Amino acid sequence: MKKYEQLADELERQSREGLLEVGEKIPSVRAMSKKKALSINTVLAAYELLERKGLLATKPRSGFYVLSRQEDRLPRVSQGTNIPIDAKIPDLLGILIDSSKNRDFVQFGAAYLAPELYPTEHINQLTRQVLREFPHISSTYELSPGAFDYRRQISKLLADAGCHVPVEEILATNGGAESISLALRATCKPGDTVITESPLFFGTLQAMEGLGLKVLEVRSHPTFGIDIEQLRKALKKHKVAAAVLMPNFSNPLGSAMSDSGKKEVAKLLVHHGVPTIEDDIYAELPFQGARPKPLRAYDDSGLIITCSSFSKTVSPGLRIGWIAPGRFYKELRRLQLSTTMASGTLSQKIIARYVASNSYERNLKKLRLHCAIQVHKTAQEVLSHFPDGTRVSLPQGGFVLWVELPKKIDAVELYRKSIAKKISFSPGILFSATTQYRNFLRLNCGNVWHPKIKENLRTLGNLAKRY
Repeated sequence: MKKYEQLADELERQSREGLLEVGEKIPSVRAMSKKKALSINTVLAAYELLERKGLLATKPRSGFYVLSRQEDRLPRVSQGTNIPIDAKIPDLLGILIDSSKNRDFVQFGAAYLAPELYPTEHINQLTRQVLREFPHISSTYELSPGAFDYRRQISKLLADAGCHVPVEEILATNGGAESISLALRATCKPGDTVITESPLFFGTLQAMEGLGLKVLEVRSHPTFGIDIEQLRKALKKHKVAAAVLMPNFSNPLGSAMSDSGKKEVAKLLVHHGVPTIEDDIYAELPFQGARPKPLRAYDDSGLIITCSSFSKTVSPGLRIGWIAPGRFYKELRRLQLSTTMASGTLSQKIIARYVASNSYERNLKKLRLHCAIQVHKTAQEVLSHFPDGTRVSLPQGGFVLWVELPKKIDAVELYRKSIAKKISFSPGILFSATTQYRNFLRLNCGNVWHPKIKENLRTLGNLAKRY
């Protein structure tokens, strides 16, 4: 082994043995160089190797932090469904939403960051600034497609991600949920079949149920995303009106498709003439490297509709999102004008200014490191304190964790017991139109780590062990 590989191997072993804890900052390149009598380039090469393996995360001008890997304990790959079935979500969702609003609960359920992680102070400053400059802004509509300066910032963000979408092809929306709903309405009619990954975000399933659609679920790997071969077979066998995919850090798996995988999937869907709705809401939160390209970057046909919002990275309360509709622009704008008409005028102006500032990217870097450490710490606690045989996903971005419990454990019953302890999580049955995830659950890792989080994960693990 070369010297940098020897150092990397030593640090990896220390991580496995618990000598280095998740979230711990390791010595700087210069300090490690002096400690091990190695050149700075050798130490840097070792750190970069561990970063590529997902064992280290970097924070600019701060250093390297320890992560962990549990590839041997990944959840089993889902089976998908063989035929389209009615998109239907359990009534349990209402209970989950109610518990997510209760401040006395430990929130592992709804997927959002702790309030103190959002750039609230800066957003408040911008709000005051905008109101001073435009005192009548709250008295005006910014009708669809939305404010030019807001849409211009979206276009620039997409360009930075390797995807060209002109300003005039972007619509401002009231959050990502409206974007997904509008896209489904523009491409489907009641009774149509939509092809999706499995498991899939329950909010998308809920939108499909509301429109009277059927869903055809394709199995998805917890690391690599949708099974392309099963997708290929499903498209040949069934008539599909649209597809809904999360190629970048899917919810709940946290999986990420490779660029080559996205290219193949885009080509396959375009070949079959299937409009594809891309939910790209977690794309700005990779644990390593740059923001990944959206699926839209591999489409010249206009069949891929990309949807996102700033609820996960800047402000959930402003309820501001966007959609790049491709060839469906006119229909989507018509639908928006006939329903909500517009998204918040003030919200668009505030977000446009924030995204244009240096603070946006600076805060994203902090969030990425925070989410990486939180997800890995949560996974470590789950594997340490949940029943033997528990498996966890290995997200590459975002801030949710997918957990597979031993088969004899019913996550719905576990949920009812945990609610009595004021602990909320999302049972797995919410993430499919079937009951195939009865022994699964999703944990939100967007909290700020403190002893209460650790204590309640252990409590949840003990409740599961009683089975």
